[in-house]
Amino acid sequence: MGTTPWRRFRDHLSREAQRHGPAEAFFRLYLAAFCLAVFAFALARPIMNWDMLAYVGSAKAWETGDPQLLHDHVYGQLHYYLDAQTYDELTQSSPYRRNMLEDPKGFAQSLPWYQVRVTYTGLIHLLEQAGINPFFASHLISALAVFAGIFVFYLAFRDHITGFFWYALPFTLLMNGTIQSARLATADGLAFLATALLSLLFLRSSRWLYALLPLAMLVRTDLIFVVGLMLGYRFLVARKERVLAVASLLVTLLIYQLLNQHFGYYGWKSLFYLVFVTDYGMHYPADTTPVVGLADYLGALPTGLMKLVESDAFAAFAAIFVMQLAVMFRLDGLRGAAIRFLREPLFALSAIGVVYVGVHFLVFPLGIPRFFIAQYTTGLLVFLALLTSLCRRIDPRERARHMLLNERRHD
Repeated sequence: MGTTPWRRFRDHLSREAQRHGPAEAFFRLYLAAFCLAVFAFALARPIMNWDMLAYVGSAKAWETGDPQLLHDHVYGQLHYYLDAQTYDELTQSSPYRRNMLEDPKGFAQSLPWYQVRVTYTGLIHLLEQAGINPFFASHLISALAVFAGIFVFYLAFRDHITGFFWYALPFTLLMNGTIQSARLATADGLAFLATALLSLLFLRSSRWLYALLPLAMLVRTDLIFVVGLMLGYRFLVARKERVLAVASLLVTLLIYQLLNQHFGYYGWKSLFYLVFVTDYGMHYPADTTPVVGLADYLGALPTGLMKLVESDAFAAFAAIFVMQLAVMFRLDGLRGAAIRFLREPLFALSAIGVVYVGVHFLVFPLGIPRFFIAQYTTGLLVFLALLTSLCRRIDPRERARHMLLNERRHD
């Protein structure tokens, strides 16, 4: 007689408890339940943001470039998908939205900003071809991406964090914008998953990192900052892999340029002009020559900075990084901490996250937490890894247990 699924599951838990310890084995169950709850909540309570219209239009643009056909398809599907009140809110609540509803040409000209996120729009298109409503598909992809991204982050940091420290992760995800991203029809969930995968490869010093980094451009082009920072670090510390790092960077730049050219992306100046200068008053970006001066940029910085620092997610991120620095300086001194940042991928990843948030904000000063959910999550996990390392220094039993677990993992 074969074993039952329940017995196989129980035996698996028993093996995991022996290998990693009962606390971590139980946490896996807890994390799985949490992720399933997030996934169900995201689909049951999706956030209806206007961007989903542009993403569905971009998905339809894989078939046709006719403005009228694109417009009719998007707003026809939207009318079918939403109740009357929500439909009116997404189409009538601002001059920009009313113009998009009434003007197929203006709507079609807004799409290049979204079409460059080809992984997201391509998946929407494939699911629509399979018979799924494209707006539901846009939310399904976000929910699945966040669901998978949480597990990939766990795999990336599993060897660095032990015991009950893991239980801080779900509470952080509840406050740092991750759950909101799972409910939104944007490419941010996929960016979260992509960053988790890259972090896994980065921490393992895998050469696959050089192959996958350029593909991040297909998810969200602003991940080019993550790509550059990771490659810069690998170039500095891995001398034998410098050719791979340079080649990966060149391929990244090539993909970035080809995407922008193929879809007619308008560039940073047009996007800045739309958001910060005209407050979404530019209806025909293809026919408009944007003018952005230093005064416009400096005027946008204070508002964006206030929005950023008032965010609970950013406040927690900054506080965690300051505590991480304080612990590292106390344990290793200034020079020792600097060496750890250079030599240990774990702490380099933390620094990369901080630099990414800063550079991204300076380039485009819009302090929205969903742009940085992967970096906020990484910051917490690196800090928990540091606390784990500290406990192993202090507690000989924990140090011996860690050595035993490493031996079992390599058997």
